[in-house]
Amino acid sequence: MNMAIEKAKKYGLGMIVARNSNHYGIAGYYTLMVCRENMIGLTGTNARPSGERKKVWGKGT
Repeated sequence: MNMAIEKAKKYGLGMIVARNSNHYGIAGYYTLMVCRENMIGLTGTNARPSGERKKVWGKGT
């Protein structure tokens, strides 16, 4: 996120991505880093939800 912040300060927009992520628990911390710089920060993920996965009759969860 530090890299994105520096790019945003220099170019007006900073965007970074991460590959093969499997945990999203730190997302709030990264967003707060951006807010402390008086910027707008967004985070997103395609990681699966953590925790127990159960099959429900007729639906896969």
